[in-house]
Amino acid sequence: MELADPRLLAELLAAHVRVSRGRPGHKKAPAQASMSVAPCPKVKRCHCGVCQRCQEEARWDRIFNERFADPDYYKERPARFGSSMGWLAGDRAAG
Repeated sequence: MELADPRLLAELLAAHVRVSRGRPGHKKAPAQASMSVAPCPKVKRCHCGVCQRCQEEARWDRIFNERFADPDYYKERPARFGSSMGWLAGDRAAG
């Protein structure tokens, strides 16, 4: 079973190779170049609670804790056993 003309396939492959080689800026950097970059220096944060930055950090911490912090997130949750069709039993009892 022949899906395509072999000459067409060879032509498409040759065109792909030409286009791939001609692309500027798509060359991968050597692995050694990425390893030689120095890591970012660790900056100590101020914890005075008085300066503007400390107040802003405290405000965002409060906002995060009000909205997203769930005190029960890491607590063990009880396993629920039952059928995924259990909601049908509730409808039958009501009707």
